[in-house]
Amino acid sequence: MRLPSHHSLQAARDAKQLNAAQQDVFLAPRPEIELYNFREDPHQLVNLAGQPETESTQKHLQEILRRWMDETGDSVPEKISPDTFDRETGKRIPASDVDTTGVLTPGSDRKADHFLAPGPR
Repeated sequence: MRLPSHHSLQAARDAKQLNAAQQDVFLAPRPEIELYNFREDPHQLVNLAGQPETESTQKHLQEILRRWMDETGDSVPEKISPDTFDRETGKRIPASDVDTTGVLTPGSDRKADHFLAPGPR
């Protein structure tokens, strides 16, 4: 069950009374890449991913992530686990309605649970 604050946000959304920061909670799916300047944008409202001025930072962080995945056996499954609850009502979706065919846990294809590496430091 959703909290009263979530119901209030839904009602305000439906009445078109939310500002950009409040609307962001309902953004689905999220962008594949998000990059924020937390010093200048502490509420993380302006996604800088893909901007020419952040290209080197984005490439650097992607390289660290690639190293992390290599060193720890982590991976991103081709098919992400589906939601088991309705995003609007918060009610559980019956298991018979959730397609888990081909779903893998991140890292299971690379046997990440057998890695002992801490990842890049």
